[in-house]
Amino acid sequence: GDGAAASASVAGDGAASAPVKKPCRSNAHAPPPAETLPASDQAVEERLAGSAVLLFMKGSPERPRCRFSRSAVDILRGHGIAFDYVDVLEEPEMRVAMQARWPTFPQLWAEGVLLGGSDAVR
Repeated sequence: GDGAAASASVAGDGAASAPVKKPCRSNAHAPPPAETLPASDQAVEERLAGSAVLLFMKGSPERPRCRFSRSAVDILRGHGIAFDYVDVLEEPEMRVAMQARWPTFPQLWAEGVLLGGSDAVR
């Protein structure tokens, strides 16, 4: 665990209540700047060819920026699968290019083939 549960506050009345889902304030869901040009097909192909298993995600495996990316990392690690990653928030050109291939993140690629998003990882 990451210790997040330990810092959750407890209601004073002793009644167990469902955790309140806080709105996500992360800028991880904001689209890339409108002027962002996509990475070239060559740059994408080189990135895909450079890794047997590649996860395009929001954030890093150590600091995922969305729950779907976190879930994909947890599943891959749980199965002992070594993978490389691309943080599409830090590389908006790659994000724009990859959205043309699949609309959402994370995206799991193996041997240059798209396996799918977080639903496919499960």
